[in-house]
Amino acid sequence: RSVYMLVTKRAEASTVAVVNNLKAALPKMRQAVPEEVSIEFAFDQSPIVTDAVWGVATEGAIGALLTGL
Repeated sequence: RSVYMLVTKRAEASTVAVVNNLKAALPKMRQAVPEEVSIEFAFDQSPIVTDAVWGVATEGAIGALLTGL
């Protein structure tokens, strides 16, 4: 048997910050349940967000460089 718990963020929250806070809280969650209960982090959307931000910054830098030329 298993339970899947979906954690979502508010619109004004940072995806990366929410994921980091959740990962930091996992050890405390694991201590609060019996040993036979396994708590796993199944899906992390923060790399997608980080890659998107990196892509926008890169494209902006390329655009600024080309405009300057």
